[in-house]
Amino acid sequence: MKTEERHLHIFTDEKWTNFVSDIFRSSRKPNQYFKIILPSSDYKLQYKLNNHENFEILYIGNINYRNLIENLDCFDNIFIHYLCDLKFEIIDKANSKTNIIWMCWGQDIAKMVIPDSYEKYTRRLLFQSGYKQEYWWKYTLWLRQLIFLKTPKGKALKRIDYCCPVTMEELLLVNKKFNLNIKYLPFRYGSIYQILGNLIDAKQNGNSILIANSSSYVSNHKDVLFCLKKINLTNRQIIIPLSYGNPQYGDQIESLANEMFPKQVTCLRSYLDINSYNKIIQGCSVAIFNQVRQQALGNIIVCLWLGIRVYLNSKGVMYKYLTNIGLPVHSFSDDFVISNTQLLEPLTSSDVQKAKDILFTEFSEETIGKMVQNIFEVTSKH
Repeated sequence: MKTEERHLHIFTDEKWTNFVSDIFRSSRKPNQYFKIILPSSDYKLQYKLNNHENFEILYIGNINYRNLIENLDCFDNIFIHYLCDLKFEIIDKANSKTNIIWMCWGQDIAKMVIPDSYEKYTRRLLFQSGYKQEYWWKYTLWLRQLIFLKTPKGKALKRIDYCCPVTMEELLLVNKKFNLNIKYLPFRYGSIYQILGNLIDAKQNGNSILIANSSSYVSNHKDVLFCLKKINLTNRQIIIPLSYGNPQYGDQIESLANEMFPKQVTCLRSYLDINSYNKIIQGCSVAIFNQVRQQALGNIIVCLWLGIRVYLNSKGVMYKYLTNIGLPVHSFSDDFVISNTQLLEPLTSSDVQKAKDILFTEFSEETIGKMVQNIFEVTSKH
């Protein structure tokens, strides 16, 4: 007689927790248990939980956490939502017969395989700000990779059976670099309705310029600002979201942007709910995401759906992924030039329709529902 499988979901305090947990709950798969691991009882959640009563919050070392560790054998699948050091013990103590599924969000994979995430001016800013290790990272990554599999994160990686990355290219890089055989499972981290909120029937309605999505050096803000200085931006506002990430870096960018473009800059320093944030994005005609790392997919989806022209770093995996599926995104280095007659213009109506068709196919609730069903089928032991 078959016994029903049990599925453990391990989260930490991240902004995608609500989206992803809602997706798995909507599958109506029985025996799913959702836990949020926090470092201590003093920790204050940064992100609001939409279904707080549907999560069990555990603190490292407390009795409920220790009980979980001692009873991991009762789970057939353990979903690790974002691979960080708070989850290494769970992976290490899991039964060898239990499937470990890595729900990879991007940041937890980038520094393993991407040697350099920084453009020229941002690299200088890193050095000037005292981030010497980060500055020299591209020169020392080869050595780190030699010993990586012996580190706690490397040991955890060797135990993982399946991975659901944002883009398959990221997992291919990890498997190749470390001679692993983690199996790929497709997944989308949010449906089009979740990501767009109440703007599903809206379109862009302004001429502002959006730069990146977070207060992080990997966004290469300084390089974007220097490039914008060459363009006539009369009567245009520059929107820079800096509400999460490195606050000191955010101060640097806010100061620099205001110095370069007086009275034209709005820096978002407080966390906004999705509808308020999307409303600000709606007022843009152009968005620039100059990250080499995979980042800001939700923002990019919103922009394309609304008809905003999106410029990406052509060295990044996100640019390769989105162009491969046919979305009308543009190269920041090649296309953001004065000679481009559509430089600061929104997308054409035909490109907007093309983008919507592709996005709805790729990120519809039906598509994601089938992906979740496939995950459970592939990992089933029966």
